Amino acid sequence: MAGMLSEIIQECFTNVGGALHQAILEICGYPACMTQHNSKRLFIGGNWKMNGTREAATLLTTDLVTAFEPLAMSVDAAVFVPFPYLHHVGGIIRASGLMLGAQQVSAEANGAFTGQVSAEMLLDVGVQIVIIGHSECRKLLAESDELIGEKVAIAVSTGLSVMLCVGETWEERQAGHAEAVCQRQISAALKGIHLDHMGAIHIAYEPIWAIGTGRSASPQDAALSHASLRKDIEDLYDPSLAAATRILYGGSVNPANATSLFAQPEIQGALVGGASLKAADFASILRSASQATSSRPN
Repeated sequence: MAGMLSEIIQECFTNVGGALHQAILEICGYPACMTQHNSKRLFIGGNWKMNGTREAATLLTTDLVTAFEPLAMSVDAAVFVPFPYLHHVGGIIRASGLMLGAQQVSAEANGAFTGQVSAEMLLDVGVQIVIIGHSECRKLLAESDELIGEKVAIAVSTGLSVMLCVGETWEERQAGHAEAVCQRQISAALKGIHLDHMGAIHIAYEPIWAIGTGRSASPQDAALSHASLRKDIEDLYDPSLAAATRILYGGSVNPANATSLFAQPEIQGALVGGASLKAADFASILRSASQATSSRPN
């Protein structure tokens, strides 16, 4: 029954606007991660970046659907897919409970912006969540804090959930500026975002020095950074909203370190890069998240 309901909802995505399809999800209550999330349940995102072919995407997604099936009630998960494969992968994960994610979105609603993709376009192909503010986009595409804030605003107002990435360089961390850098990024990204939209925003703390390097922050250091980010959100809004905001860790997350990271209550999931391209590795991280969820108090 849940699978049939999910298929009906997914069909609605291509025929209704963002606000209406969010209302449909809230009324039906399926799945929870599309609206207000379960703060106890961990969220695992797989960022495929610019990797794969249609055939590889098919094989990977099929394996992930199988791996996720027994875990769907205890962990939330999304795959962030390259633009050309969004519709194809969306068809495979339909009714699985996996969320379909995009890796980028324009700050513009429509118009003469060659090469860009709007939030409405993403919704039109079934995307539910989008990454904004990834360090690779900040650096390689020169995305400013202000532009990232504009993207967050248009995404949530259109009906997309957001995976907002923040994090410092190694030089900034060594100079003792890590907290100030993340505070600046959070403040700019959430400027003008009403608290009613905060339920659609997840934060991914991704120290730049740990992304793709094989060097991960220790679980204890990551937890301290998450606590600092939660205090930033509390200062911007209020304690209850800060407590309800899900903050994930990203930076060389793999099957070997996932369990120790998830043992930290402040770490509520992971945004996974390279390990998300291997079904067995990603499935192992999902299982670690499921086990962590079951061990956390209500």
